[in-house]
Amino acid sequence: MSSQTVLINLSRGGVVDEEALLLALQRRSIAGAAMDVFAVEPGGSTTSSLLRTLQHDDDENPLPLVVTPHLAWFSEATIKNLQRMVKENVEGWFAGTLPAQNIVI
Repeated sequence: MSSQTVLINLSRGGVVDEEALLLALQRRSIAGAAMDVFAVEPGGSTTSSLLRTLQHDDDENPLPLVVTPHLAWFSEATIKNLQRMVKENVEGWFAGTLPAQNIVI
């Protein structure tokens, strides 16, 4: 990868080789990374070498890594939509007519 690369993983843990990413960040082989998912969830200093390294990061030369909790889906609007869809699915199942947008074939 280019030394100007910024890797962003917001999809699934395990997609990124965390050990290789840590090495690339430490060597400054890439410009930085941002993640909200890890190979082992929930992420923590006992399960992720990235997070363990951040915990002991050097203030003079910090690792170019941003991590956030994987809670983007957990907004009030999303929860209300989820509740509405579950209600529609349960009612549709009892009535024998599931909403077409919720049927996976």
